[in-house]
Amino acid sequence: MATQFLIPIILLSLLISFSSSLPTYSIVDATQILSNSGYVAMALILEFGSQTDLIPPSQSLTIFSPSDTAFSLSGQPSLDLLHFHFSPRYFSLNSLKSLPPGYQFPTLFSNHSLVITSHADRQISVNGVQITGSALYDDGFLVVFGIDSFLDPDFTVSGSINGSTGGALGCHVTSSDNDYSFEEASGVLRSRGYSVMASFLDLQLAEFMEHTALTILAPADEIVKGFMGDFSDFRSIFLRHVVPCKISWRDLVGLDDGVVLPTFFEGV
Repeated sequence: MATQFLIPIILLSLLISFSSSLPTYSIVDATQILSNSGYVAMALILEFGSQTDLIPPSQSLTIFSPSDTAFSLSGQPSLDLLHFHFSPRYFSLNSLKSLPPGYQFPTLFSNHSLVITSHADRQISVNGVQITGSALYDDGFLVVFGIDSFLDPDFTVSGSINGSTGGALGCHVTSSDNDYSFEEASGVLRSRGYSVMASFLDLQLAEFMEHTALTILAPADEIVKGFMGDFSDFRSIFLRHVVPCKISWRDLVGLDDGVVLPTFFEGV
């Protein structure tokens, strides 16, 4: 690997404060891909980290990796600046696209967060720096995105971004020409004590055929039955529990308190 990108061992020993509890193959594979893709500096950081015991437990990690050119132009980055490019949460590209402009998420730089700043033409920028294409590496635990310059820890956003304050999770609803059946999902719901919601889903198939992905927040039968009165209420009960995009469990539990999810009930 190119020696001009080597970071002093003393700095590296302090830098690596993310997790060796990530699968071993994640670090090995990501290091190789980064090294072959023009991100040798970050590959060296990951390679060194995988050989030390200085990484506290963490089951997921998102890295925003400056290119080798950015490392060359910036000189020796500080420890805090390097930490600022690591988030202890896993965010796939689709997850980032589902987050509203203004949404903030933590980094390894204490008390400093990254912020989603745009979705222009479905392109994502973080702290004003655009993510370069798709993820360089993504195995569901560790994901690495390429960026052309270092992120600025002093970056601030005044007011709202694109009309959003970041309080609501924006779903990008897509459509498809394929025929989608929810029969399997209904069967699973019934088998686990959610037969009321399964029946609602069956009755609403036509309305949702254009959507390639849904998230159903299904209350158990005994809970739903307690709120069922007039027949006219059935539809609203169901629509209040369906989000017009797919949100994984990992992403759902990672949302900050107060984030609002859109539903099919009049957009609420």
